[in-house]
Amino acid sequence: MQADLRVSSKRNLLFNRYLYLYYDTFNFSLLLSYFKFGLSFG
Repeated sequence: MQADLRVSSKRNLLFNRYLYLYYDTFNFSLLLSYFKFGLSFG
């Protein structure tokens, strides 16, 4: 039971890391497109 819990928590940590990585990448691309938009119109 304890070992299963440890494995599941490790898996959740990995999942969270991937989720944050995806979120950061999404934000970065959004920011990049925003800057491109601003440069082309500003």
